[in-house]
Amino acid sequence: MSFTGKSAIITGGAGGIGKATATILARGGADILLVDRGRGALDTAAKELDTLGVTVHTVEADVTDEQSVRNYVDRALEHFGKIDILFNNAGIEGPVADLVNSD
Repeated sequence: MSFTGKSAIITGGAGGIGKATATILARGGADILLVDRGRGALDTAAKELDTLGVTVHTVEADVTDEQSVRNYVDRALEHFGKIDILFNNAGIEGPVADLVNSD
């Protein structure tokens, strides 16, 4: 499937399902903005994706923080001019997840 000319934000993009999805999109030609909490893992994932010939940017962010979310969306728009794909893959656990999941 071709994603040439598309841009994607992938949260939780430094590992697991997020990184696998980023790889599939990059192989299809999409430019990628990886979002995750760990700088080291982000840098490692970006180096791997760079070998696929697409533009890759990274943002260290906490998806539970509204200002962080605004910042990475702004960064994607600055770099790509648009957002075609948004994969909200980052999971949360602990006290925040308990609040979200309570009735």
